[in-house]
Amino acid sequence: MNEGVGLGRSMTEQLLVRAPLGIPGVFALILSNQIVNIGATTGFAFSGRAESTGGFVLWQLVGSVFGLAAQVTFAGLVRLFPLQVANAFGIGLAFVSAQMFGSFFFFREPFTPTQWLGTAFIFAGILCISLGR
Repeated sequence: MNEGVGLGRSMTEQLLVRAPLGIPGVFALILSNQIVNIGATTGFAFSGRAESTGGFVLWQLVGSVFGLAAQVTFAGLVRLFPLQVANAFGIGLAFVSAQMFGSFFFFREPFTPTQWLGTAFIFAGILCISLGR
């Protein structure tokens, strides 16, 4: 499963060895994972804010469908990357994506400059994990 991965190889070289999808396919998988993570988080947030039992159940189902898709795409990430990198993309980046798209764009929740700075630090940490050796 980890054939071709060496400590002396760059992340791009590791992807080319391990990913028959090619680099565009890998980025499509990461993007898909982020989209379904945002869908799951947003669905569950709408569920929590629902004013009726029917709305609650509906949004729980929507969140669950997106959540299942998030788990499936995460499994794909784990096949391509070491777990620490897959976690950075699948979980860490999802936190940033959900923060930006779910909170800021969908729910129009205001962010303070300090919160934006914190989000930027999380994103920078994800980059350090995913690009580091």
